[in-house]
Amino acid sequence: MRATIREVATHARVSRMTVSNVLRGRDSEASPQTRERVLASVRALGYVPVTPPSRQRAHTPTRIIGLFYEEVKLDEYWGFQTSRGLHEGAIEHNYDLLTMLRSRSNHVMGEEELRFLDRRSDGFIFLAPTGQEGVLRMLVQHDIPVVTAFTDEKVEGVSSVTLDNEGAMKLAVQHVVEAGHKKLAFINWPLTRSDFRDRRSGFEKAAKACGCRPLIVNTTTPNWSEEVLQLIAQKKISAVICNSDYSAWELLRVAAENNLHAPRDFSIVGMDDIPQIASLGLTTIAYSPGEIGRRAMEAITYRLAGDEAGQCNFVVPVELRARTSVAPPKKS
Repeated sequence: MRATIREVATHARVSRMTVSNVLRGRDSEASPQTRERVLASVRALGYVPVTPPSRQRAHTPTRIIGLFYEEVKLDEYWGFQTSRGLHEGAIEHNYDLLTMLRSRSNHVMGEEELRFLDRRSDGFIFLAPTGQEGVLRMLVQHDIPVVTAFTDEKVEGVSSVTLDNEGAMKLAVQHVVEAGHKKLAFINWPLTRSDFRDRRSGFEKAAKACGCRPLIVNTTTPNWSEEVLQLIAQKKISAVICNSDYSAWELLRVAAENNLHAPRDFSIVGMDDIPQIASLGLTTIAYSPGEIGRRAMEAITYRLAGDEAGQCNFVVPVELRARTSVAPPKKS
């Protein structure tokens, strides 16, 4: 149960006004010793300031959903489309969206994000969170509904909306294998995010199922694109599966500088179906970012209606968009 300001005051042996002054940063109203005693009590009781202070134990619905993202660029194609889907879902379900922008507050609870607990929002949607497991668990502990989009952080009590990432790589591998390719490479972003882990896993499973020997190239390797070109020449790699259109775009750029072109010298498949990259003829895996946004809003409204976290997980389907970057391999 949420601690109250009265309980903090009793624990610290001070008045409620003194607790309020300390938490508001009014240093002149309390001695340093009193301030430290109040903050120690706050930490010991796990007290979280809320607004309004008269409603410490019960949440008054605001019909606001908090939206949190760190690395997502909403001005990029898929970020913009996801945002639009979120907006459409919010309008459909009669909610406002509140974007979380403030820096963290750490004067009371150290690394924990107090800004998520002031109850301005009924629940939260995290777009592609990285390293936020502690915050997600904290929200679950305080019975605040939360949904992650694009990634599944496997935190009990958190719902997720993800892509069929393994299925996407299976489609890509099957497409190049059907074109006659057996020697495949995969461009991997070795990040901790679940979607990138699932893409690598999906590639490896599909390649082995087709009798191929997969090679993995990490984009953190300096000059990774040149490494791929060396594999094409030395190990006769004839098809490259990329975990994003942007890595495919970079490889095509460097290849062109070395007078190598797809599909003449190698076939290539991306993922995301970015319009300006698709115009280059890139075969890719497509999905609807807007559907992810709409599904995330749907999931959070189900959670707010009382559904369990496990009942509110969605997987958005993917499809192959075959263009001109895949062709049968060159004859030796």
